[in-house]
Amino acid sequence: MTTEEQSAVRSARASYVADRWEQLSTMEKESAADAWRFLMLMHAGGAVAILSLMGSLESVRPESLPSAPLVLLYFVVGLLLVGIGKAVNYYRTEYIFRMWRNDVEQYYKESSDFDKLIHNDNERTKSFIWLDLIGWASFLFLIAGFGTGGYALW
Repeated sequence: MTTEEQSAVRSARASYVADRWEQLSTMEKESAADAWRFLMLMHAGGAVAILSLMGSLESVRPESLPSAPLVLLYFVVGLLLVGIGKAVNYYRTEYIFRMWRNDVEQYYKESSDFDKLIHNDNERTKSFIWLDLIGWASFLFLIAGFGTGGYALW
C-alpha cells in the first residue's frame, strides 16, 4: 500500500472513530430512556392511584380492597427495579465508552491496530442479559400490579 493510500485509509478510520465516539457519547446520555421512562411513569402512576384508593377506603371500608397493600408493593418494587435498571444501564454504557476511549488512544499511539479496536468494541457491546432481566422484571411487576388491582375491583 502506498503512503497516499495509507493516509486515505487512516483518514477514513479517523472519521469512523469520530462518528463512533459521538454515537457512544450520545448513547451514554440517552440509552434506553423511553422504555425506562414508560416503566417509571406507569409504576409511579399506579402507586399514586392505589394510595389514593387506599386513602379513600379508610373512610369507607378498608376491607373493600384487601389486596391494596400487595398492589402497592408490586408498583413500588417495579419502581425500584426501574431505578436499578437505569443505574446499571448508565454504568454499563459509561464502561463501554471509557474502554472505547482507551482503545482509540492505543490505536492512535500505534500500539494497537484497527481490527483489534473494532473487535474489542464488538465484544463489549454484545447484549447484556442482566439489564434485559431487570427491565422485564419491572414490566412483570407492572402487569402484576394492574392485574391484581383490576381483579380485586372486578
